[in-house]
Amino acid sequence: MRLALPLGALLLAGCPADLPCVEELDASCAPLSQDVSWSNVYTTVITDSCASAGISCHASEGAAGGLDLGDEETAWTQLVEPMDAAPRVVAGDASCSEIMKRVHTENSTLQMPPGSALSSPQSCMIQLWIDEGASR
Repeated sequence: MRLALPLGALLLAGCPADLPCVEELDASCAPLSQDVSWSNVYTTVITDSCASAGISCHASEGAAGGLDLGDEETAWTQLVEPMDAAPRVVAGDASCSEIMKRVHTENSTLQMPPGSALSSPQSCMIQLWIDEGASR
């Protein structure tokens, strides 16, 4: 069962939702693109759903919850190595990464991106990137 949460909610800095790890992640999922490098995940999924200037919660101008996904370098750092909070991405463990918990939650107030769940192929790209080590 796919849990639908907005990616923005999932990524809020310091949001102590205490969501459980996602048990139904499928390692054989079909990604939007076979290239699951950070650069492609950022360009193909993150910018379109979470970081578009003027329309997204985590664009540089708004940075909801203190999470700025407005450029590729800042986004990676704030997801994987935040200075003031626990990482939102646990390299090698998509199921327990906050970002996947928020993408897959059924709680509409925590879902990321808010109001419009990622497609299965988009979610799969993020999942595979994390499971492969979440490298830059």
